Amino acid sequence: MQQQSSSRPRNPESGGRGHPRVVILDAGDWARVAVLEVPEALDIGGRFCHFGTWWRVTGQRPGSRVFIAVPDPPPDQGQGVGG
Repeated sequence: MQQQSSSRPRNPESGGRGHPRVVILDAGDWARVAVLEVPEALDIGGRFCHFGTWWRVTGQRPGSRVFIAVPDPPPDQGQGVGG
């Protein structure tokens, strides 16, 4: 008997060991609920990358472990600072 893999998307960009977490991705004009593997240490104010977009956790639904995240600019790659 063959085991089926989880349908939960794995995010190799999350870094380190992750665990599944429900995240509301709120882009302003649209929102989507996703189950993502994020670093265990991720908390409000933390950032993660999902499908090439950086997201910042801005809140958590009251009484649950559901994060709310908004798009965030990518990390500085050494351009424009002290140039």
